[in-house]
Amino acid sequence: MFVLAIAVVAVGGRVAQGSTDLVASTSAAPTSATTVSAEASSTTTVADENDDGAKRVVVVGDSLVVGAGQELIDTFEANDVDYRFIAVGGTGLLTDQGVRLTELQTALEEFHPDVVIIESCCNYDGTYTLADGTVVPADSELLWDAWAAQAQRMVSVAEAHAAEVYVVITPRPLNDSWFTGLTNRVAHFNAIYRSLGVSLIDWDAALYPDGSTAGLEYLRNADGLHLTDAGDDLVAAATWTAIAGAFR
Repeated sequence: MFVLAIAVVAVGGRVAQGSTDLVASTSAAPTSATTVSAEASSTTTVADENDDGAKRVVVVGDSLVVGAGQELIDTFEANDVDYRFIAVGGTGLLTDQGVRLTELQTALEEFHPDVVIIESCCNYDGTYTLADGTVVPADSELLWDAWAAQAQRMVSVAEAHAAEVYVVITPRPLNDSWFTGLTNRVAHFNAIYRSLGVSLIDWDAALYPDGSTAGLEYLRNADGLHLTDAGDDLVAAATWTAIAGAFR
């Protein structure tokens, strides 16, 4: 398992911000700011949505993307796809008044991805404020509305830059685990993602194709939310299956 260390990394000879070192993780559930990186990929392929001679993907996410970072990198590199990660553990779409949107805008302008993947499971610290100064309470109608609006902004800005957008459906937290209390929030956020009118990458179905978690507890860490290496392998494979058709 590896962790992402800083916030944004580009590969294929175009490193933008952050470290370029992979760091071995000793934590089962990384929650602090971290970044994924790897050695520059050696080749690109002329078969891309933007028709500019390279296949490129930007992945926005939190600690679930951080945890699956190496598996995603391996998958992208095996398919000659250049990548950039905007992934920080413990953050969400509304962190720092929606800074992920600003970071995505920068990546779109600098990196020109064909595909944007947005993953944001459940992190909200209760500090986001509306334009009128109202603080948005956790797990409230205001939160669902603000989250949906921010998700739509991210989709719109990506589509305005000719990127095909995919949103990750978060795997349900396991019952009787540390993160069981976030089950309702995850369900609300997943419902928002399904309403956006974009393609979905269903990580829940990737882990639980029969709809049941029984006997598959080994795919999750002890906290009931983050994934083991076996789980990361499954979601990385599901991610590629979902987006491969975008690189025609």
